[in-house]
Amino acid sequence: MSDKSRETKKLGSLETPDIPSTTAYASSPSKEKGWRNWGDHPLIVVIGVVASAIAIITALASLPIHIIGSTPNIDEAFVVQANKDWQSTGITVRRGDLITIRDITGTWTIAAFVMPSNSFTETQNFTDYRGNPAWSLDYDPPTGKYANMGRLIAQIGNQNPFVVGNELEFEAQTSGSLSFRMNDRNFDNNDGSISLRIIVKRSQ
Repeated sequence: MSDKSRETKKLGSLETPDIPSTTAYASSPSKEKGWRNWGDHPLIVVIGVVASAIAIITALASLPIHIIGSTPNIDEAFVVQANKDWQSTGITVRRGDLITIRDITGTWTIAAFVMPSNSFTETQNFTDYRGNPAWSLDYDPPTGKYANMGRLIAQIGNQNPFVVGNELEFEAQTSGSLSFRMNDRNFDNNDGSISLRIIVKRSQ
């Protein structure tokens, strides 16, 4: 056998080393030059978390304060009509709240549409929040307490009514809706209105 043949046979007997396939190489994350799925990149994950946190904070900041915090104080104007029974202000006070009723203005007329033969004179019919001092009337329902007919009165919930002066400040002893009306029995023949301001400082 010639030397050339021996060399060829020797080379042919050499084992070929294992070479990783292209597919195996491509599927190995440790050998990739870049991130094939950008959603798994640490920086992208951090940015997503920060964006979510900002969105949540923004949503909370836009909520009304009485939902995420304590009930706010109230300062509102209200008009009491002479020809209506109890009129709710839409304000619910709570026991311990400090309530101020002030800036009371306006006039109203008792039995404005009754013929002149009624027991009131024209001057007596026309009055302000103090009502007619010539006539006193028990509250309805009766409580044993009397006030001028035509007097401005208030009520919390279904508790006993109370009179309102030119300015009244008191601490609520009960909880409920705050309402006003003229002290009268028949409202249909009354006319006019009284304007006032309501300030409620919430108890802690």
